[in-house]
Amino acid sequence: YKIMEGTTDVTSFYKDVTVNPGKFTVTQKKGAVVTFADQTKEYDGTALTGEVTATGLAEGQTLKVVAPSIIDAGSLKNTAEFAIVDANGKDVTANYADIEVKEGLLVVKQRVIVVTSGSDSKEYDGTPLKNTKITVEGAYVEGEEPTYEFTGEVVEPEIVKNTFAVVFKDD
Repeated sequence: YKIMEGTTDVTSFYKDVTVNPGKFTVTQKKGAVVTFADQTKEYDGTALTGEVTATGLAEGQTLKVVAPSIIDAGSLKNTAEFAIVDANGKDVTANYADIEVKEGLLVVKQRVIVVTSGSDSKEYDGTPLKNTKITVEGAYVEGEEPTYEFTGEVVEPEIVKNTFAVVFKDD
């Protein structure tokens, strides 16, 4: 060690100098909370990707996560592995104690569509009565529109249902 007075070394002016260095202690940061959001939408053919936020991180640090996603109707836990990284991208997750993780839920609701076949009537003439008109309440996702196969018809005097099938194309 050296004892300096300005730019002058004055170590030799002292006989017994005891140096007792202090200690630095850095403890793990507490109070970090990672929240995976609850999210809901109606089926639209696109992914519902989980949103995630973090609070209580040290300045300049962010959350690195690949959030889950769901396309088809149903539900999925919104949670994933994550890392807390510094401004240089270095994983500093180990510098945090007791990170609170709040899981969410991703929900894609089924799209409601009502398809009604047309009704019709006529006086008996020996030919089949058919009606291939439909009414659709709601909307299909673009590119997922079905076709309709009508099976209902009547020739003899009676009342029958105008039956049909909704046919979706295979992907």
